Amino acid sequence: MLSPLLEDLKTGTKRYRIIKRIAEGRAFDILTAQDTFSEQKVIIKSIRYDLEASIAVQQERRALLFAELDVRNLSNELIPKAIEIISVENSELAEQHQELAEEPLLILEHSEGEPLNNWIATHHPTGIEPEKALKIVQKLAVGLQNLHENNLIFRALSPEHILVDSEEQLTWTGIGNIGEIHAPSTQTKKCTVFNYSAPEIIDDTSGRYQVPSADIFSLGGILSFLLTGEHPTGSADSPLRAEAFERLQKIHEGFGLLIAHMMQPLQAARFENIKTLMPWLLPKNLPSRKNAEFESLHLMEPWRKNAHYESKLSNGPLVTRETASKKENTKENTKENNDLQETLSSEQSEKQKKFRQIVMIAMFLFTLLVVFERLVR
Repeated sequence: MLSPLLEDLKTGTKRYRIIKRIAEGRAFDILTAQDTFSEQKVIIKSIRYDLEASIAVQQERRALLFAELDVRNLSNELIPKAIEIISVENSELAEQHQELAEEPLLILEHSEGEPLNNWIATHHPTGIEPEKALKIVQKLAVGLQNLHENNLIFRALSPEHILVDSEEQLTWTGIGNIGEIHAPSTQTKKCTVFNYSAPEIIDDTSGRYQVPSADIFSLGGILSFLLTGEHPTGSADSPLRAEAFERLQKIHEGFGLLIAHMMQPLQAARFENIKTLMPWLLPKNLPSRKNAEFESLHLMEPWRKNAHYESKLSNGPLVTRETASKKENTKENTKENNDLQETLSSEQSEKQKKFRQIVMIAMFLFTLLVVFERLVR
């Protein structure tokens, strides 16, 4: 039996017929529907209401739905376009809050494909070819740069937010995660994709850390996943599993260096923006130890007890280690310091010896003076 057509209360138009609900989120539900005008499938994004929540929370979700229109209108190939917003009757909400009686629904272009995490698990469980992985990350990077240029960040880009169709074209989902740079997080927009979100933004409500380098952390996790089939751990101390680390090392040293730089837990130590990252995403430009930016970097191996991998700056995947020249300089400096200490010690000993001699002479003279006075008396 066909579901009834949805009537837009503003225009009286009956155009869309719901087919089924395909996803349930914390704040929104996603449904497929039939556009009876074009006979094409569309996506409907509806607010997921908690009737126990305050009206302020309900209205915040409505405001986010309308704000998403601005993001959907960007010239970004990865973002499905919005068709329109319609208003339908919601009698259940009207019983509690009359001002919520008209329910907004966001109508979107339908995107074919399966989530990237499922695509990898089904077709490439141990990862895809390095060149293909770089091409995918390049496309994602271009999309992120477009957001950043419009004062936006994705905040929680992960494989489940990326659809791959039969021709391996990409589309983003989870557009509601996108927010303004430096905008404080709300309960509705709180990051929950812990293994792909930069550690500093997960609990950040001030907006201070909502900056482009947070998206670069996510992109580093996606690159690692594409190459190894292993999701990041979600731990800032050791973001990659041992299996992922081993596979990366076997592919090319440059991937390990690149991912380490992208997933540094200290925000200031990552690539600052997509522009500085892009040149390294070309196969011919993969970094090596010869590059100054990567000379002293490596991925942390926390599961191995090896002093060589102890961090001197942080407990994260990007740490420094001394180069041979630095070690030689350190040895020379140490020797110089030791020589200086010996010299200073020798000088101090000599001064102490002279002081003791002066004291002894003074005591001898004092004794002579006392004896002389007695003889005079």
